[in-house]
Amino acid sequence: MIEAKPGAVLDFSKSRMPEVPKKVDMKRLPRAKVEEAKKALARLGEKYKSGLNSRPPQGPTDTIFKEFVSKLDEKGPWKRD
Repeated sequence: MIEAKPGAVLDFSKSRMPEVPKKVDMKRLPRAKVEEAKKALARLGEKYKSGLNSRPPQGPTDTIFKEFVSKLDEKGPWKRD
């Protein structure tokens, strides 16, 4: 739709079917490499899970901050009325 203008009727006579993508030959990985990658992913998952529990503290908060956060929680832009 390179030549399309706002409000103009679209001309589909110049359209054409997309080209079929060429088949990509996949390289087979040795079983040992696949197992090694699975173990690395498992270690990464464990590291992520342990990181969720060890977040640094947010810092000091006062009552005004807590009121503001509670108001955001009860009626934020992501919630519907």
